[in-house]
Amino acid sequence: QKFKKATTIRYETEASTLLEKTTAEAKVTELTVQLNEIEADIKIQLDRLSLYLGTVINAIPESFERISVPVDSSSLDNNPSLKYMHQQIAIYEREKKVNKASVLPEFNIGYFNQSLKGVQTINGIDQTVDGSTRFTGVTAGISIPLWAKPNVARIKASELEVESATIQADYFNDMLQHQLSQALQEYYKLSQSLDYYDRIGLNQAELLIGNAQKSFENGAIDYVEYVRNIEQAVNIKIQYLDRLNQFNQNIIYIEFLTGN
Repeated sequence: QKFKKATTIRYETEASTLLEKTTAEAKVTELTVQLNEIEADIKIQLDRLSLYLGTVINAIPESFERISVPVDSSSLDNNPSLKYMHQQIAIYEREKKVNKASVLPEFNIGYFNQSLKGVQTINGIDQTVDGSTRFTGVTAGISIPLWAKPNVARIKASELEVESATIQADYFNDMLQHQLSQALQEYYKLSQSLDYYDRIGLNQAELLIGNAQKSFENGAIDYVEYVRNIEQAVNIKIQYLDRLNQFNQNIIYIEFLTGN
C-alpha cells in the first residue's frame, strides 16, 4: 500500500511513469488476492481444529516460538508400540511356563479334621462318641501325565512365539533408534538455522524493508529495485517461518517416537 501511494504521488508530480504506477497497483491487487486466499485457508483450518477439539477456536497466535525438546529425547522406553511388543513377549513367556508346567508331575497333600456322632469302631472296639471327638488325617499323592506329546508340542510352539516376538521387537527397536537418530540430527540442523535467522536473517530483512522504503520514497532507487528488495526481505521471513514449522514438527515427531 505504501508502494502504491508513493508511485501515485510520483506519477501525479510527473516524477515517474504510468508503467511504475500500474506495476504498483497490480502488485497490490496480487497481494490482496493472496491475503484473501490465506485468510480463507486459515478459517478452514480453524474450523477443522475446532471440530477435533470440540470447542470453538476463532483466532491463531500472533507469534510462534520454538517447541522445547523433550528432556528424555534419547530413550525409547515409553514408545507405546514398543511397550506393547514387550508386553506380548511377556505374555508368550508366561504361556511357555504354563505349558512346561503341564508336563511336570503334580504333588498334592491334604489334611482333614472332622467329628462323628454315634457308635464308631475304634481299634476293634465299638464306642459311642459325640461331636467333641475329632478325627484327623493327612492325604498325599502324585499325578504323572501319561500323554506328554501334545504338551511338548505346545511348549515348542510357545518357544517359537517368544523367539519370533523378540526378533520383531528387536527389529522395531533398531528401526526406532534409526528414526530417532535422524530426527535428532534434523533437530540440531534446524536449531542452527533458526539461530542464524534470530541473530542475523530477520534483522537483515527489516533493514532491507526499511532502507528500500526510504530509498524509493526519496527517489534513490526505482520501483524495480524496490520490489526486488521487498520480495527478498519477505522471502527471508517466509524461510524463517518455514524452518520454524519444520523445527516444531520435528520436535513433535521426537515426542511421538519417545512416547512423550
